[in-house]
Amino acid sequence: TTKAATSNLQIVSVTKQAHYFEITYSNNLKARLFILADNQFRFYADPTGKFDAPAQSGDGLNAKIFTKTVDTSAAKPFDAAQLANATKGWQIQTKAITIDFDKAAATLQVLQGNKVVMAEQQPLEITADYTTQILKRSGQDHFFGGGTQNGNFTLTGKKIKIQNTNNWVDGG
Repeated sequence: TTKAATSNLQIVSVTKQAHYFEITYSNNLKARLFILADNQFRFYADPTGKFDAPAQSGDGLNAKIFTKTVDTSAAKPFDAAQLANATKGWQIQTKAITIDFDKAAATLQVLQGNKVVMAEQQPLEITADYTTQILKRSGQDHFFGGGTQNGNFTLTGKKIKIQNTNNWVDGG
């Protein structure tokens, strides 16, 4: 069943909880935004509402995606972060960044000063089979990461799948 990505999806509320900000969408999807440092955050949307650590990709593996809990590792920057109502929705302000949530568009954007450093083009799409996040392009941006993408240094302009295929060659 689809939990997000409808043309009339909206953000209903943004609230500051004990260790994170909770974002509630009009389809009952909840997300959590953890402030990790004044210039870092983790946005975690979980259709199940459990917000568990990611599952291991195979039996007997001991890889840890999260080495510290955000509840204990980022108390000072989180406590200092301010939540305010904004013209189009809500705004979370740290000493280094501003995170804007657009109520009607159901999107977020991140600014350093007046410069937009990341913005969603459309709402997050989550289904039983996949999750899609589409970011706006500025013309001067570059994208890196996405798991192991052998043979690729920059992923700018590319559509990638973030999945384990056990294929370790270029494009795998």
